[in-house]
Amino acid sequence: MIETFTMQTFAEGDAFKVYYGDEQFVEMVLYKALEGKNKLPSMFRKPFSLIFKAAREVFFNQGVYKIEHEKVGCFEICITPTVSPDGGQEAFYYEACFN
Repeated sequence: MIETFTMQTFAEGDAFKVYYGDEQFVEMVLYKALEGKNKLPSMFRKPFSLIFKAAREVFFNQGVYKIEHEKVGCFEICITPTVSPDGGQEAFYYEACFN
């Protein structure tokens, strides 16, 4: 499923449920979608990354998590904690990269 994702699959402001433990989840919002700079000839899509914003209730270490999106459904992706794009500290930010 994630092989078909492009930057246009999602829109900034979309809500995602990120699961941890026994069906517990934290809601994250797509804060920003960034287009990659380089596309190798062997790649079928242009690389992109998604920056998610979440309340400071649970911290996620880098890893693969089950994610649920209202329109796309459930899938698994790797997210990595990252710094706030605007320098704010009121939330946690995470990045998912797609090649």
